[in-house]
Amino acid sequence: MSTSQTIQVKPNTELAAVVDEILGADTAQVFLVVPDNARIARHILNFKLIRRESEISKKEVVIVSSHPRIQGLATKAGLKVHQLTKEFTISPARRAACI
Repeated sequence: MSTSQTIQVKPNTELAAVVDEILGADTAQVFLVVPDNARIARHILNFKLIRRESEISKKEVVIVSSHPRIQGLATKAGLKVHQLTKEFTISPARRAACI
């Protein structure tokens, strides 16, 4: 079993699908790559729900984004944040499987 998993969120992905993907991860740490135009990035309540569900499932969720607005919302919700870097770039083949 890996120690972490990276999930790339598409702009129109619903919050429920993101939470399901996090809960379905077989790792203790999940990196959630969130684009600026992602539906889940519109409200802090979405990040608070992600935090709550990750705490219940004993998973560490790290929000990965280069956008200060998303970083701020995630931080205020109590989630860890990581700057988007090359290590989180997903290949086109894996991108097709993204949620």
